Formats: sequence, structure tokens, C-alpha cells
Amino acid sequence: MKELDGAWEPKGYIGPRVEIEGKKLTRLWKGTSVLETKFSIEKEGDKTVLKLKNHELRYPNDRKAYATVKECYVQDDTLVLVDDFPITGESRDELVKTENSRYGDVTIVDDEFLPVLQGKWKCTTSDMCMEFDGNTVKFGYNDSMVNNSIAIVTVRYRYDFHSGDVYIIDKDPAKEFVGMFGKIVFRGGILSTYIPVCDANPQYMIFEKI
Repeated sequence: MKELDGAWEPKGYIGPRVEIEGKKLTRLWKGTSVLETKFSIEKEGDKTVLKLKNHELRYPNDRKAYATVKECYVQDDTLVLVDDFPITGESRDELVKTENSRYGDVTIVDDEFLPVLQGKWKCTTSDMCMEFDGNTVKFGYNDSMVNNSIAIVTVRYRYDFHSGDVYIIDKDPAKEFVGMFGKIVFRGGILSTYIPVCDANPQYMIFEKI
């Protein structure tokens, strides 16, 4: 059923997401894939029931499932998921079709802004640097840069498109931070970001291109 194809998310809160393509269903939780399975379809009155081949929800590299899918069906243009958790019992989510990507309500602007970012940027208040190379970034101090590069994407939030702000985020939608930093914002020719600190205020930083 082609009408099932596409992405589904709840209204008003963030977390669950379902992507359907043909007879393949992918469940995600905050950008992390927790289930990929084939399914068949049965009609039950006004319900379109998705009979999943696999019912277990688990995080990557976890052997044990954290929940099982009890029900999965579409009714009145709403995808209903009923999950069973070992401790808390049943949980129900209602999802509708969305145009959001896994990164949220954004437009990817790599073609426009990755060329602007290329090269090294230095913090205005310390020797901390970040260096962009293609679609990756690495961090360090002056000439001592960390070897590991992080793949990134650059996005603009559609609801805030008029501001011109561009956000640099991890290419993995499951990751909230970019290495040690929170989201990095390109605004007015500078980069602003912060280092989260447990039990204290974040450490805010500004970087200029050198």
C-alpha cells in the first residue's frame, strides 16, 4: 500500500519515528534505529493492521530487547503503536505523516555552507581550535588536533529560516552533540557553541576563522 510509504511522527513531542518503504518498516527512537522488519497487511474493519515479522525493540549492539510491539495499525490516517515494556507495561503512540527528516524540521544546506566552513577556526578566549575538511570537523589546540574527525551536516531550521542561522550537527541523527560541543551555530561570520558541564553552567565559546 503506497499510502503507507513515508515517515511518521507524533504531534507535539519528539522521540518515536517510523519510516515505511514498501514492505519494510523501520522504528527509531531519537534518531536511533531500534527495529527494522518486513511486514504484511491485514484489514480489520477500518483498520489496516501491519503484521510485523519481528516485534522486538532493541538498541544497536544490545542483545536483549527493551520492549516488544503488541500492535501496529493505521486508522483514520494515524499510525498507532502499542508497545509492551517489562516494567511499566503498555505504552501507546499515535503518529501521523511528516515531511521532517531524521534531523527534524530542517533543510540541509551543505552545498551552500560547507565551502564557507573549510579551514581552521580559533576560539576567541583560548587556544581551542576546530578544523573543517569536507564534511568533517576535528578539534584540538593550535597545532595539536585530535586525529578523529566527526562527520557533520549543515542545516537550517525551517521555522527559523529567516534568521539565516546555520546549525552544524553530527551526521548521525542519534547524537545530540558534535564531539565535546553542543550544536554549533554559524551566524554573522563566526561560530558559536558551548561545552556542556554537569552540575554547572555550560561553557560558551566563539570561534573565528584564521
